[in-house]
Amino acid sequence: MPPPVATPTPIPVVTPHTDDESTSLLRTAAEVRSRIILAVVEDGCTFVRTEGRYSAFRTLPHGEMSRDPSGEVRAVAIESTASGDVEVVASSISSAIGSGAMGGESDSPLDFDAYLDDEVRGVTDTLRGGEYAGPASFLGRPALRYEMRMERPGGVDDGSAETLLVWYFDRANPFIRGEEQYLLLPGGIEHPERQRYVSEFRTGMCGTDDGRGEAAAVTREIRARAAAMQEELLAQVESGCALALSAEGLREGEEETRTEFLAGETAVGALELRAAIAGVGEHTEEAESRHFPKGVVNARAYGGETELYGQQAVRYLRRDLRATPEGLRDVLTVGEYVRTSPLLFRLKAYTLTHGGDLQHPRTSTVPAIQSVVCPAPTPSPEVQSEQFVQPPMREPIIAVGSGVVFHVTQAAAEGFRKEQPDIDIRLFVSGTGSGFRRFTAGEADISNASRPIRDSEAEVAVANGIEYIEMRIGTEGLVVVAHPENDFVDCLTVVELNTIWAPDSIINRWKDVRQGFPDLDIRLYGPDPYSGTYDYFMEEINGA
Repeated sequence: MPPPVATPTPIPVVTPHTDDESTSLLRTAAEVRSRIILAVVEDGCTFVRTEGRYSAFRTLPHGEMSRDPSGEVRAVAIESTASGDVEVVASSISSAIGSGAMGGESDSPLDFDAYLDDEVRGVTDTLRGGEYAGPASFLGRPALRYEMRMERPGGVDDGSAETLLVWYFDRANPFIRGEEQYLLLPGGIEHPERQRYVSEFRTGMCGTDDGRGEAAAVTREIRARAAAMQEELLAQVESGCALALSAEGLREGEEETRTEFLAGETAVGALELRAAIAGVGEHTEEAESRHFPKGVVNARAYGGETELYGQQAVRYLRRDLRATPEGLRDVLTVGEYVRTSPLLFRLKAYTLTHGGDLQHPRTSTVPAIQSVVCPAPTPSPEVQSEQFVQPPMREPIIAVGSGVVFHVTQAAAEGFRKEQPDIDIRLFVSGTGSGFRRFTAGEADISNASRPIRDSEAEVAVANGIEYIEMRIGTEGLVVVAHPENDFVDCLTVVELNTIWAPDSIINRWKDVRQGFPDLDIRLYGPDPYSGTYDYFMEEINGA
């Protein structure tokens, strides 16, 4: 089969609803089609298409579901081979519910020209049937919206039931598009019935990529350190040590904190899972999947440096399309990893609206992971013959709390272990607030804190019979800094900081902080709400 060439596709005539927006969309689609063919055939890029479908058809007169909802997300990767053919090199089905929603994948090898022409026809056919309804957003992108309404016969006395079809097209890439179907009932009742989203239609992992640059270097570093940390802990687990895993999570507004002690295959599995999470850019394969090139699908984009648990960290971002019983969901996952110990991380998952607003955050953190409770060496026969008596097991000393104070406690623990090697000390980083919660509940012996204990926390301790001694070990300096490229801020007053950081602040432009400042976005960065540093700052600046 001869390789495809980037032949121009004639722009179809859109009838009967011809408009400038539709013509512009089709012209853009033709341009995107040509760029994709050139990228795959000449530059050796991988083409990725991700589509999700969902259906939950309903019956009249009340809109009950006629069957359980079904749906899935399917991704396909296409490449040009050494022989000149273009082939489907990988496919993946994820988050399937019910009976699924899609048929089989494209044949391989395939006529890539014809494959993309079919996509153009799909866009054209949709534009023929819909009425232009104005600008909109789709999956966080500027888009155009089209609609069509049809009477829904049967079941409603006044005949006012309707089917509403809505289409969205990404302005920059019309192949990224959405189709939604709703059952409209009297009284403004609206039931979703069907969704079809194409969330990825792009090229990447091109043969000309040299893997250089800051993002690639940091990603290689994180992967290498995660692998080294996993290997070190795995060796200790295989020698008989147990694994202590401290984890926190926020789901549906409720905070969960737990510490698990794992051994054997369970500990090995936990390490493999966390190493996979830290292996940024990796695609998790499922039973229905064929191998995907690393970093092609569900790849995480490098988001720069940050701080986590009082230590230097890096941030990655990922967008996923997922099928759920309620419909297709656009999910943003933010991953933050301690740079020197990437198995210590925090993940935040958000559901995004079409307009890009964040909803329903879910947080999962692993602030501490370490080997503990290693077996004592077996006594020699000579010692055994002297009626060796095993000393009674001591309860471990548990220290939790601030990531800033952790470094001081860690140094103290190392010195203590030299003098008392038989005493087990376990250190966990959870943030000052979480540390006090565990301490006052009797779950920890030491609470590392970057602020004094609050009256409300002290009352919980008294109620639980916890007596404690408070010791001040140092003073933390808190600094507010501006980005080096910000050349107009040399100082800010406390009043101005309050204007920016107050919980109910609506200020998001520098011009609203001080007269003479430019009309630029304000981007704020700081510790997370479980941090004592965050608490101190909010109390001093906002009185909160």
